[in-house]
Amino acid sequence: MFSKPYKHKNTGEEVRPWRWQWKAITKADDFAISHFQQQIQETDIIGILDVPVIYQFCRETRLMTPIGEVDQDKIQLFTIFNAKLPWQRYDVVMQPGMRFFFLQRRLLVGHLDMKEFEVYVFGYKQGNQHHFTYIMPDDRVYMSNEDNVDLPNLMLYGDL
Repeated sequence: MFSKPYKHKNTGEEVRPWRWQWKAITKADDFAISHFQQQIQETDIIGILDVPVIYQFCRETRLMTPIGEVDQDKIQLFTIFNAKLPWQRYDVVMQPGMRFFFLQRRLLVGHLDMKEFEVYVFGYKQGNQHHFTYIMPDDRVYMSNEDNVDLPNLMLYGDL
């Protein structure tokens, strides 16, 4: 089945969707929060707030939004999810002063038979604290407070 390509929101160039992507849930206004709380009290069922969601790769518009374009002060939650297995996900609850990041690193691994792998890196910075989460090509996850992790060496421990 043919699907339209995604375009970069700023440059218009065609981009391939990433295997791991982010979406940002914006902060709800006071009305939405009170309505949501009333729903829970009346039904004991947790619903979903009707708030805008910003997708890195929006299926409706076919646009790719860079993370730098997001006003992070208006975000309550970043979700990183596997595009093929959306239940495989990580949520980052935003706190005042936090700055979220998400990027893809391409690594060449090997000696004579070099292979290229994609590693996804996400996390946040808050003051002097940093948190990095690395999603490896086989979906193993490593976490660190520093961005100097020897990723090719870690890849040797998995079945790639």
